[in-house]
Amino acid sequence: MQEKMAAAFPLQLQYKGMEIVCKYGDITAEETDAIVNAANNYLAHGGGVAGAISRKGGYIIDQESDEWVDKYGEVPTGETAYTSKGNLGCKKYCIHAVGPIYGYSGGENAEKQLELTIVNTYKRAEELKCESVSVPAISSGIFGYPLKECAQTFAKMTREYIDNLSEVGNLKKIVMCNIEFKTVKMFRDAFEKEFKDIIDEAKQSTEEAKEEVNKETPPEDTAVEAQDTKEEGDYAVQDIEDTCVPEAAPEDNKDTQNLDVSP
Repeated sequence: MQEKMAAAFPLQLQYKGMEIVCKYGDITAEETDAIVNAANNYLAHGGGVAGAISRKGGYIIDQESDEWVDKYGEVPTGETAYTSKGNLGCKKYCIHAVGPIYGYSGGENAEKQLELTIVNTYKRAEELKCESVSVPAISSGIFGYPLKECAQTFAKMTREYIDNLSEVGNLKKIVMCNIEFKTVKMFRDAFEKEFKDIIDEAKQSTEEAKEEVNKETPPEDTAVEAQDTKEEGDYAVQDIEDTCVPEAAPEDNKDTQNLDVSP
């Protein structure tokens, strides 16, 4: 239940001009400039995210992947390739990122390789002049990388990548997207922890802004009291006007005026 609640409310934050989002969703339907495929060295898109991207993107994804390998050879672990988007929901490219296979690389070496994969993915998106990119939990599926550690590495390296930029370039939005509730929650938790200072600062700014608004806006009771005073004043004016109306002439005077005084 907690995992579904976390997935229902995406994490969104701004850091040094970069928008970061952790959300639940189908990455093949993402409408960012590029989406990222968790690929293998041969760009043979069989199962997991790669299989879903291949099926949705159509034959062109597989064809261009084969052409890439024929031209450049296997894609080294930690590096990326790219193809056109085919029938995918994104606007420009499919970036194929090769993460480590956890059992083959070992723990410490796998972490360094995943760090390299993450950074090179963002660099590729920047190189392709993409303003936004959607990224899956690379290596956490059939490649066996522990999900919690994967999420923590993504959060750490995303911040480090942004910190190392002299300024934000083409890439202005990074979306961590996954169709598994558990994965979304794990990534959300990791990014909330990594960017806690930024999130706390934003909350503080929001509270201060609310306080300023409250200072400028009179309390509701005061507004009601002012309205009551105005209404009482209206009544007072009416009372004064009533007292200024001339009194009718006495009945006796009327009778006197109507006496017949003819001789």
